Amino acid sequence: MKQNILLFIFLVFCFSFAQIANAQGIIKDDFLVNDDVGSADQSVPSISMDAAGNFVIVWYDFRNANWDIYYQRYSDAGTVLGVNTKVNDDTQDASQEHPSISMDATGNFVIVWDDNRNNNNDIYYQRYTSTGGALGVNTKVNDDAGSDFQMYPSISMDAAGNFVVGWQDYRNTNWDIYIQRFTSTGSTLEANTKVNDDIDSIHQKLPSISTDGVGNFIIVWQDNRHGQYNPDIFAQRYFSNGNPNGANYRIVADGPNEGESSPVVIANSSNINFSWQDNRRSEGWDIYSKIVGWNWNGVPTVIDEGNVNSIDFSLSQNYPNPFNPITTIRFSIPEPQLVALKVYDPLGNEVATLVNEYKPAGSYEIEFNTSTIKHRPSSGIYFYQLKVYPANGGAGNFVETKKMILLK
Repeated sequence: MKQNILLFIFLVFCFSFAQIANAQGIIKDDFLVNDDVGSADQSVPSISMDAAGNFVIVWYDFRNANWDIYYQRYSDAGTVLGVNTKVNDDTQDASQEHPSISMDATGNFVIVWDDNRNNNNDIYYQRYTSTGGALGVNTKVNDDAGSDFQMYPSISMDAAGNFVVGWQDYRNTNWDIYIQRFTSTGSTLEANTKVNDDIDSIHQKLPSISTDGVGNFIIVWQDNRHGQYNPDIFAQRYFSNGNPNGANYRIVADGPNEGESSPVVIANSSNINFSWQDNRRSEGWDIYSKIVGWNWNGVPTVIDEGNVNSIDFSLSQNYPNPFNPITTIRFSIPEPQLVALKVYDPLGNEVATLVNEYKPAGSYEIEFNTSTIKHRPSSGIYFYQLKVYPANGGAGNFVETKKMILLK
C-alpha cells in the first residue's frame, strides 16, 4: 500500500466532510464530499479503501426529497474521481438508508443498504468496477418471501472480491442476525443463514462484519440473550467456505446492570479488533476496544443477577443515536416507582409516551419506533424525559432529560 494511506475520515451529520492523514500528519485537510448546492441533508457515511490507497465514500442523501444512496470516488491523494453518483435504481420515492461499502484489492467495490422500495425494508447491493462502472443492477440480498423488516447491513470483501453481507432480520418475529455470501461476480453461495445460535425469542441487533483477506470472516453484534436490559456483545467466526468456526462467543465480561452496544470489528490474517459502546462505569457511554487472535474463544458466560438495591436512578443516552426509525432507551430505578418516559419535540410538544406505569426496581430497556407513530415525526432534534414519582406520593422525584437526533 502506498505511504499516503487513509488513516481516518471524519464526517458530520447533514454535511459530509473528510480529512486524509498519514503517519506524518494531514495531507489533505477537511473537504466537502457531497456536491449538491442545496440545503438537503447527507447522513451516515461509510468508507472503504483498496490496496493502492484509492477510496470511496458512500452515504444516504436527501437532495431528491427522499433518502437515496450516493457514492464518491477518490484517488489515494484525495483527488475527486468523477461526481457524486446515485446508487439505488428504483424510480419511486422510497427511502434507501444505512449504507455500507467494501472494496477488493484492485478497487472494485460493492455497496449495500436497507431499501423500502417494496414497502418494507429489504437489503440490496450494487456492484461496481474500480472506475465506478455499475455491474448489473440493484439486487435484493434477503431471501424471505414475507414483509418482515431487514435493516442495518454490513459488508466485507476479501482481496479477490468475494463478499459477505450481514444484517438484522425480523423474519422470526424477533431481531436475529443473518448473513449471505457471494462470489466476486455476485452469485449467491448457499441461502441466507441465521448467525445467532440462541433458541429464545430475544433480540440481536446492529451487526458488523470483517474478512481476513482470504475469505475467513467474523461478524459481531449486540445480543440480549443474558437479559433484556443488559445487552452483551457476541461474535461468530466463519471459515472461507462458509462453515462456522466454533459457536457464538461473548466478547466482554461484565457485571450486573452493565451494558454494551453498537459493536464494530476489523480483522486481518493475525488479529481481530473489536470496539463497542460501554456503560460499565455508569457515567454515560464510553468506547472500549479489544484485540484478540483468531483462536480466542471468548469470555466465560457468567450470569450474575446482582442486587437490585445497588441500582441507582439513571437515564442512559439512547442508542443508536442518531437513529432511524428505531432507537433504544435504558433507565434504572432502585425501588418500586411510578415511572413516566416521554418524548418531546423542541417546542415541548409531546411526541410519544413510552412508559407511564408502576415499575418494580430494576433496569429497563425501551424501544422507540417512530414508524409506529400515526403522525410520523420528521428529521430533527427530540428530547426524551424520565420522571420517577415515589410510590407513596412523597418527595424525592427524579427527573432527567436527554437529547436525541432522528435522521430520515
